Amino acid sequence: MSAVEAKPEATVVARLKKTITEFLERHPGSTFAELCREVPDFAGNATLGTSYQNLILWRGVSESGVRALELLEKAGCTVGYVRDQTCCGQPAYSGGNKASARELAKKFLQEFEGFDYIVIPSGSCGGTVKTHYDDILSDQPDLLARYQKIKPRVFELTDFLVNVVHLDKLPALKQSSFKGSITYHDSCCGLRELGVQAQPRELLAKREGVQLTK
Repeated sequence: MSAVEAKPEATVVARLKKTITEFLERHPGSTFAELCREVPDFAGNATLGTSYQNLILWRGVSESGVRALELLEKAGCTVGYVRDQTCCGQPAYSGGNKASARELAKKFLQEFEGFDYIVIPSGSCGGTVKTHYDDILSDQPDLLARYQKIKPRVFELTDFLVNVVHLDKLPALKQSSFKGSITYHDSCCGLRELGVQAQPRELLAKREGVQLTK
């Protein structure tokens, strides 16, 4: 799959980094929630000429989130960000508070059901949405029906990159990029609930200067 080259200042990553940097300079020591409230809504603003229109990255803004954006853009995806996103409901559900988890699942549907794909760079969050929303919404038939429509479009990040967009090359190495021997520890939820095992290893094998060991 090919992607139209975009000017660096027009990319989601550049805007996101600029926003984060400026906010932290103005408000040092801010909390993660305060930072998230400051982030603009990027949904639909960064078009990179791809057939995967309206791809949504569902994740709070963090270093891992920015790196996920870079990988998705490298794959030629149009990436959106929902400003008001919160938690998937996993902590509440795991703690037995199904009512709270249901409210968060409802909010998730309202915010993300209009996108073509929902990509989650977290095994536990992805596992909650992909495998536990059936139970969380089991007594809400209308919400459950809406969820069933988006369920096939929910992916863990590495699974999406390998099996949907077929990313064949990672972003170029930077001077500060790590080089050496690494191993990969499987995510418990990613492995058991989503079947994510080979996908991250396949991506790591594409990284120049890195030797993947067991």
